[in-house]
Amino acid sequence: MKSLYTLLVALAAGATAVTTPIDLKLSSVGGSQVKVTITNTNQDTGYNILKVNTVLEDFHTKRLTITNGGTEVDFTGITGATYIADELDEESFFPLLPGQTREVVIDVAEGYWVHKTDTSRHDIIATGWFHYAALNSTQIVKNDGFPYTSNTLSIDIDQAEAKIVFDKYTAQKLAKRVDISSTCEGSEITKLKQALMDCKEIAHNAAEDVREGTSSYYSKYFFRLDWQEVKGRLEAISSHCGSLGVFDAVIYCRDPYTVSRCTTRGVAAYSRDKDDTIVLCPAYFQLPGIRRACNGYTSGSMAGAMIHELTHMSRVYTPICSDYAYGSARSARLCRDYATGNADSYALYAMDLFLGCLAL
Repeated sequence: MKSLYTLLVALAAGATAVTTPIDLKLSSVGGSQVKVTITNTNQDTGYNILKVNTVLEDFHTKRLTITNGGTEVDFTGITGATYIADELDEESFFPLLPGQTREVVIDVAEGYWVHKTDTSRHDIIATGWFHYAALNSTQIVKNDGFPYTSNTLSIDIDQAEAKIVFDKYTAQKLAKRVDISSTCEGSEITKLKQALMDCKEIAHNAAEDVREGTSSYYSKYFFRLDWQEVKGRLEAISSHCGSLGVFDAVIYCRDPYTVSRCTTRGVAAYSRDKDDTIVLCPAYFQLPGIRRACNGYTSGSMAGAMIHELTHMSRVYTPICSDYAYGSARSARLCRDYATGNADSYALYAMDLFLGCLAL
């Protein structure tokens, strides 16, 4: 079996095969802090890059992959967020002028369990996909974007100091859980129950459609040899959506964390795998239960968003999915190493099958 580090190197090689104007470099700035230097190598065109679910994210989202001896380091924080593209405002974007270089700093001890690893030596890499709008715009350019892959940064981290940072982070950012009944009220409960019922049916139908990777809907997003993992994940999602009351993950209709991800305009839901929580933001309850049009986005329905978030939960299925791409056009173009690990691919597959959106 390949180590995670070997896989990440392979992913990096695959990503860089696609032309991208964005150059990303990681460097150490002392302690557990890592500087991300991002450069727009295009001297003629600027980009307003979407920060959500990328290395540029402001919130404590899983922005980096950190390994210790080839094993991925645990993470406490947001593992993925579902957003409504048309509702995003300028705070969710990171403008890069032609030829411009900007920097952000990430303290990896805030959320990553680098203080608990076997050794102090850690390998850090950033991989993903940047969606973008034109400068001074928040309208994401559909069916386009750039892959990003940084260098691999190897650093020694003082684990005693990292534990102090981690403990301070968890004390400030995390709050006690409350029962779902006390966070969801009235019509929210009704809508949530229906969304879970729809999720159960739609995910089940998709699992039945897999058929050893021969389904045309399946092959739109996945590769034939991976059919067992895809089927298993969809079956697990269907099972969890049908087990209201004995749910492994706690669902909130009010954000219980002191730093609220729901304050970002356009964010409908997000998940925190290490805390076994899914948070449904006010925007989630404005969505239709099931989208009736082939618009290419899972964020257009409560059921699709629920399927997406459940792929981020290890209590549902392991390994959990990441957000490599959003939308039908981009997700359908992922290579095999990314496709089975992309959250949106599962929700899109299930919703496309349900609506008959094969050609989109």
